[in-house]
Amino acid sequence: MSKSSHRMHFKYLDGLRGIAALFVVLYHLWQFVITRPDLGQPPGWFKVLSVLKLGPFAVSVFIVLSGYCLMLPIARLEQPALAGGLAQFIQRRARRILPAYYAALAASIGLVIAAPGLRAPTGSQWDIALPALTPASILTHITLTHNLFEEWQWTINPPLWSAALEWQIYFVFALALLAIWRRGGPIAALGAAYGLGLLPILFGMSYLGSWFLGLFAIGMIAAAINVAPSPAFRWLRSRAPWGVIAGAAGLSFGALILMPPSLVHLHSAIMDSWVGVATAALLIKCTSQLLQHNRLPPGLGFLSSSVFVGLGRISYSLYLTHYPIIALVFLLLLPRGFGPVGLFAALLLVGLPVMLGVAYAMYRAFERPLMRPAVSGQAIGNNVLGGEAPVDPA
Repeated sequence: MSKSSHRMHFKYLDGLRGIAALFVVLYHLWQFVITRPDLGQPPGWFKVLSVLKLGPFAVSVFIVLSGYCLMLPIARLEQPALAGGLAQFIQRRARRILPAYYAALAASIGLVIAAPGLRAPTGSQWDIALPALTPASILTHITLTHNLFEEWQWTINPPLWSAALEWQIYFVFALALLAIWRRGGPIAALGAAYGLGLLPILFGMSYLGSWFLGLFAIGMIAAAINVAPSPAFRWLRSRAPWGVIAGAAGLSFGALILMPPSLVHLHSAIMDSWVGVATAALLIKCTSQLLQHNRLPPGLGFLSSSVFVGLGRISYSLYLTHYPIIALVFLLLLPRGFGPVGLFAALLLVGLPVMLGVAYAMYRAFERPLMRPAVSGQAIGNNVLGGEAPVDPA
């Protein structure tokens, strides 16, 4: 692989991340409206928006992307290892996600303090964030452990739970998964990730979402299929029909979602993994096409469009900050007497520009200044959490 290939930036990863983040925002807008039956009966066509209930699966996409992007620079090596060792890896990850996280946490707490209506139940989706300002809730958020406790997991700002989860996954990746990969190979690493991730379910702790560790490992394997030098991975990337796999997995997942729960009710770990496989296959197909032909597969060029790539760059800040803004705008609009359609439209027209503006300001203040280009010849791809520069060496 040439030196220029090492420095290649895959814009479509930003585009995919931007679309996923926007889908999460639209899901939460819809959720705030649909959980208030007192707004009246929506018209029949409004049911089309029920597709937004797939919003939580965007987290599955984010986690696969994270494993993929962090593994890309490592998978090229004969002996996969972290550049600079564990300490530098954690330092890079901390610099990348913690400033924006703590800024969003502080802003969320400040907004709850400034808006008394957000400190009391409103009968809306915001109520899962309450009580927001207890000492235990604040402390666990500061230490990025709130996702481990069911009573504090969603408080203050519900989407922050996955930032804590990803922070914890980084340590498992660096301390365990890479070592298992070196000794036992990718299948052993995947088995260990799912074994560890599914264990809490046996103790009734499904709320942890710990199976996302397995999706992270799926992303790792996808990266290796794209760039690892071993004959097995070279065979997989050139012979397997990754586009067909991605399409089949996506369509079958959609079919399962459309079936009534009385007929098909699968655990979230299975459904998230289904999305993970579809995402991984899509990443392998797109990256292979770019490396071989310098273009995305037909029909997927929109992933590299300037709109979605730009959205991808601010997607981490958008994900961290959008929920309290929706809650505040919802609280301000509710007395206006909108029906469900009117309220959704008002939330979209008023709230979305505010969310995008806040996310861009957050990105400029707490993300972009801390990005740095990769060392030449050390990395390929880009970071799942944002940025137009190539990824730091993992």
